[in-house]
Amino acid sequence: MPGNAKVQALIAGAGPVGLTLAGELTRHGVAVRIVDQAPQRSDKSKALVIWSRTLELLDRSGCTPAFISAGMKIHAANIVAGGEQIAHVSLGNIASPYNFALALPQSDTERLLEEHLARLGVNVERQTELTAFTSDPSGIRATLRRPDGGEESAEAEWLLACDGAHSVIRRGLGLSFSGETLPSDWVLADCHLQGYPFPESEIAVYWHQDGVLAVFPISSGRFRVIADVPAGGADQPAMPTLEQVQALIAGRGRVPDSGAAAHRQRA
Repeated sequence: MPGNAKVQALIAGAGPVGLTLAGELTRHGVAVRIVDQAPQRSDKSKALVIWSRTLELLDRSGCTPAFISAGMKIHAANIVAGGEQIAHVSLGNIASPYNFALALPQSDTERLLEEHLARLGVNVERQTELTAFTSDPSGIRATLRRPDGGEESAEAEWLLACDGAHSVIRRGLGLSFSGETLPSDWVLADCHLQGYPFPESEIAVYWHQDGVLAVFPISSGRFRVIADVPAGGADQPAMPTLEQVQALIAGRGRVPDSGAAAHRQRA
């Protein structure tokens, strides 16, 4: 709904939070605009797992069947220490019609939410950046920078911040982003694995004297590997190599009869 018409809600940020919020507000009759400075939605896997309660809430908007169809159900987690399996945690006892975790790359989550929003008649305004805003008792006046570099003054009753840790809205309100950066580095890689010692519908967590190794299924034959490594002190640690990921799996991920090997690392 570009233009100077005043809407009830202007949403800055079209990630999963902004898209979900836009869909729910629209579904309840609230007129919204949603803008994002990125030219397109994420193509990365990022946040990978959707849990039972989220699927229950998405069910109210009719989105859950599409999510389940696109994702992979995770039914259990295994914990391994000292080369032996010490626990098997089933998710089947969760008191929910969705008694599993759903592995779904964030790129697919955003795609499905954006398609749902489009069916409701709202499109994300891409390459549109919120640069400033003011407020008074009558509402919000926001400055938007359009794809051609021109600026637009937009009015809304509410301005909703879904624009992440570097939020323009948070800075404009003088709100701090509390927390601290821990001195630790982690390797994250989406790989194709051979020799995974558990069913592909189950997570594996390895406790090792060198650190933790976690393996999450994404789709058949494809997994996310996460491991902590000694902190290098660099603001931007080097990208992990396939050889480094393979060494972590070989060193920490052994169980009897396991010979998992990583292939075709992806960003």
